[in-house]
Amino acid sequence: MSLEIALFDLINKTLTHPWLTEFFVFFTNVHKTLFFKIGFSILLVFWVYKCKWNVGKVLLSIGLVVGSADAFSYRVLKEFIERPRPHHIESIQSEMRLEYGPKSASFPSNHATNTTALAMTVAFFYPFLMWPAVITTVLIAYSRVYVGVHFVSDVLAGILLGSLLGFLWIKFVFNRFEFFKKARLSKKNTEPK
Repeated sequence: MSLEIALFDLINKTLTHPWLTEFFVFFTNVHKTLFFKIGFSILLVFWVYKCKWNVGKVLLSIGLVVGSADAFSYRVLKEFIERPRPHHIESIQSEMRLEYGPKSASFPSNHATNTTALAMTVAFFYPFLMWPAVITTVLIAYSRVYVGVHFVSDVLAGILLGSLLGFLWIKFVFNRFEFFKKARLSKKNTEPK
């Protein structure tokens, strides 16, 4: 636990700067912003126009993977492990950088689990988006420690869990059924089949 606290203190209290704080607070909550909602809606309309019916298959796949990851992480692991968050432990004196303090348990991080599962699904269907998806996942995972609501092991466990669940969906469902395989962009071109 001493290594865990040392890593948390390094990220949450030492490696900080006002502009980093603004960036990571925004990034950890980007899904709640009007900018994201409008931007995502515009992107979705363009995506549907460009890729037609395959978008529905990809969205269904994302819903299945992220939904199962979120449910397993939140409803099973968090409730079974019941690890307190850093800002719930008085002796740690977490530098809380959010207006709200999540009340749920800490382990594993749902943000890390869900974004990793999402990244794997997106990279499966659109291989050219693999690196942006990985970078986004790492930034979100790091932001959860930076803003003071998770330990490093919470986000690492979330990344591992999201990777495992994404892998299982890809291997046993998406790679086995033509319905999903047809929605995948070929490696030779950027147009759906």
